[in-house]
Amino acid sequence: MQEHDVTIRVIGPYSHRGLALVERFNQTLSKILYKIQYAVESISSDPRLMRVWVRYLPEAIDYLNNYPTRLIREPGSKKWGLEPVKAIALERIESRPSTKYKRPVGKDEIALKKGDTVRYLLANAEWEGGMEAVRRSTDPTFSPSLHKIRKVVVIKNEPVLYYLGSDDDEYPPSRGFVREELMLIADPEKVGRPPQSILSIHIAYVSPINNKIA
Repeated sequence: MQEHDVTIRVIGPYSHRGLALVERFNQTLSKILYKIQYAVESISSDPRLMRVWVRYLPEAIDYLNNYPTRLIREPGSKKWGLEPVKAIALERIESRPSTKYKRPVGKDEIALKKGDTVRYLLANAEWEGGMEAVRRSTDPTFSPSLHKIRKVVVIKNEPVLYYLGSDDDEYPPSRGFVREELMLIADPEKVGRPPQSILSIHIAYVSPINNKIA
């Protein structure tokens, strides 16, 4: 990219909006190129055509760079929609979020605290592996293991992002979570134990006799 004078944009690693822009661009670019590649492969099995999409990559990028983006506009303009090539040349642009939240986000959000114990929402096939988009009926919804909040990232107008892990956490998840993906555990010491009312009544006594349980 540097050899062809392509500007490399650096985004914040904890920015939902920045990451979403990159992911959306990659998704749109893939759809355009895959249509071309699939069409070629449907009429020919020539191995030399397996990377024919590379030939159309400059045209696809040029199309996306000149296609108006509805979430940005020139300062003072009443109409939303501006081509990325024009936006790059400007010192400042106006933008609007693509998602409207029905709850307070960012600094106004009621956030969990660092050190809180939580369970996290499991992704599809994360529990036992398998197909990425399939969740088994026997898979748990939240992680059976408990984790502590290691880092809390607050960015204006974006949901608070939580990262889990601690010194004694052997397998902490590497991705970040929003509040809806976490289950707060108020008393971690009581997790996995029957209520005290049951423990005080139903008590079983065992004693070994000849290496057997009586």
